Amino acid sequence: MNIEWKERAEVLYFGEGEKINAISKQLGISERSISAHLNSLPNITAEKERRKQANRDRQRDRDRERKQRSRLSKGQEKIDEIYEFIKLDHRTAVRILSRDFMKGGRLIH
Repeated sequence: MNIEWKERAEVLYFGEGEKINAISKQLGISERSISAHLNSLPNITAEKERRKQANRDRQRDRDRERKQRSRLSKGQEKIDEIYEFIKLDHRTAVRILSRDFMKGGRLIH
């Protein structure tokens, strides 16, 4: 059993990209034991660095998406503001034209 869980932990960590706490739950072995075993392996440093870089990339992508949503939101606010101005301008023009129409059907300058 001793060798089996170590091999399975290596497959889950390196092959499937599982985290130590998930491996611990799956195998029923303490996180400390799994971590100690994985840290004794020669390729652990490269894997940790790969995971750190992947996390940085994901965070950068999330930040970009958040920034873009913010820009779109601000752009929509400006569009809404312009739309409200145009609506008000239209209502004013309708009132003026209706009033002029009621004065005899022709525009008075």
